[in-house]
Amino acid sequence: MKRITALSTIAVAVIALIIGRAFPVSVMSNDRVMADVRQSYRSASLVVSGECIQKINSGDNAQSRMRIDEVIAGSAREGSEILVKGSYTVGEKYLLYLIEDDDVQYAEDEVGYCSTSTDNFVIRDGNVEYGGLQIRFSEFRKEMDEISKVITAPSENYYYSDIRALVNASENIFIGRVNGASHMRSTKFRTQDGGSTVEKKALSANLTISVYGNIKGDIGYGQEINLVYVPSASENMTDAGTLQPKPVSADKAVKLSEGDTYLFFLAKDPDPKQDHCFPVNSIQGWIKVENDKLTVSDENGVAREYTDLSQLVADINKVK
Repeated sequence: MKRITALSTIAVAVIALIIGRAFPVSVMSNDRVMADVRQSYRSASLVVSGECIQKINSGDNAQSRMRIDEVIAGSAREGSEILVKGSYTVGEKYLLYLIEDDDVQYAEDEVGYCSTSTDNFVIRDGNVEYGGLQIRFSEFRKEMDEISKVITAPSENYYYSDIRALVNASENIFIGRVNGASHMRSTKFRTQDGGSTVEKKALSANLTISVYGNIKGDIGYGQEINLVYVPSASENMTDAGTLQPKPVSADKAVKLSEGDTYLFFLAKDPDPKQDHCFPVNSIQGWIKVENDKLTVSDENGVAREYTDLSQLVADINKVK
């Protein structure tokens, strides 16, 4: 009888321990969360915080309307409403890493987005909840500020052998004046290479350009842009036609001087969130213009035959 009583006592104690025990939950480490933040931020064209104000549809077609509280990176208006693919809870606030998505459709005048993150970043009481952790929103800001200090550069650095290829590779072509230029300094750049992120430093200068006349693209008259000039980039070019190395010494480029006017050929922006533009390459990215006359680098085979701006612009318009 005593043995049974003893066993019963032990059983009760074990049950009590089981009931009172906090079983481990699958929780990400802080480092893993921040790794997801970095990946989500780099992939996004827009980063905002906002509140879900309406759920539209459900299941695979779930969409939610968000009101933007704060624009952290990218171009949007605080207080505006956007559609985001996925299911969110009305009344909850979220940190959103977004890219535009044509599949998100509800009203023609609304821009649709989808998230670049695998799960939702929920904002509550100054914290961000993600992966089973609560982390101060200020820590997320600090991480994103550090990421934004590294400039995303185009992964392609091609030299073009004909005018059609050069024009097709240029997202924007315009006439502009150099208003100012910084001193050369060591700058950290990030590129995407075969799905991998590569970071390295190079000497660069930042130039402020006022746009006078647009030939291709959506940069308009009167806009001011920031152009990143990396002299050494010309030494690592690839011929777009043959895919063979096409190195050109940086001193072969036409000099960019404050106060002078140029015809610029800009590459596609590798990161819409950042306020930087890049030339298609540092040999063919600009041509000096003075009284309709052109100064062309001897290494710029595409434009070397042109002496007048009007003739070059006419040929660009034929192929753009």
